[in-house]
Amino acid sequence: MKWRGYLTPVTENYLHAYGVGYISYVLARKFHVDSVKAFVTGTLHDLGGAVPADERVTVAESIGISLNDEEREVPLLVHAKLGKYFAQILFDITDEDMLNAILFHTTCIDRASDLVKIVFLADKIRWDRNGTPPYLNGLLAALEISLDDGCSYFLKWLWNSDLYIVHPYLSRSYGAYVRQQQYNPISLQDFSVLQGNLNENLVEKYYLHDIYQEFHRTFYHAHLASVLASKHSVNTEEAYVTSALVNMTNTIKDDELETIASVLNLNVQVPIRPQLTSILARDEYGITSLEMLKTLKSFPQIPSNHNSLLWVVAMSWICQKSIKCEVEDE
Repeated sequence: MKWRGYLTPVTENYLHAYGVGYISYVLARKFHVDSVKAFVTGTLHDLGGAVPADERVTVAESIGISLNDEEREVPLLVHAKLGKYFAQILFDITDEDMLNAILFHTTCIDRASDLVKIVFLADKIRWDRNGTPPYLNGLLAALEISLDDGCSYFLKWLWNSDLYIVHPYLSRSYGAYVRQQQYNPISLQDFSVLQGNLNENLVEKYYLHDIYQEFHRTFYHAHLASVLASKHSVNTEEAYVTSALVNMTNTIKDDELETIASVLNLNVQVPIRPQLTSILARDEYGITSLEMLKTLKSFPQIPSNHNSLLWVVAMSWICQKSIKCEVEDE
């Protein structure tokens, strides 16, 4: 986990989630994949991380998830299967491509869809540690060629690093993208989505309801913004993602903001949270769009120009918080 001293582990996890969502969105636009689907999938990729590593095997087996020997030996690897399960059960996601992108985001897999490759690589670009990934420049250069070249580059780097254990999916990925080996398709039965309600004890113990509420609120705000954008000559995809990202610092409590402002030398005479959001978007996620950064910094101000990104994001936020929302019926 990234550690900078002034943000809590919970906030760092959310920033990583939104960061992977944003990079997934960028890659999806580059490679002509549904960018909103990519953003949502990337943002939800680490849902399984809600369960601590030393409890993942027990939890997974208690809900009927099949594990292999490598996952039992390195429980960190179990979070991908838990994440797929939580995405289906908590968020009612039935799209197999989205679920598989969550399942294979750590290792990739042979015969992967473009969405699976995108979330896999976005997670590596927005790694959750301090500093710059040692493979980043080479990976970005490979992505200028193709998604497959990006997968091949990273898998070569990973294979030659100090791997404690090789997951079977990783072995298949390396064989497919580096050695051009062919494999029989994985049996869909091995990855069938489990049905049923989530155990309430698990929901309470791992704060799954809080996680659901946070992301559900974000995605609903983003959906309203995209609907409103379509009626006001604003790019709908950009409106969706920008509206989602204004929520990325929600887990920072108000009484923590002054300390953060002092560390980062922010202007305390104006709202601190929007300043922090725009700085993180620029410096952490690499956002260069001046309109997106201006919107993140100015939110929730409401400008007079109804055909602006800021107006769409601010008005959809107001609508989201109101008892009766009429955005979709305009």
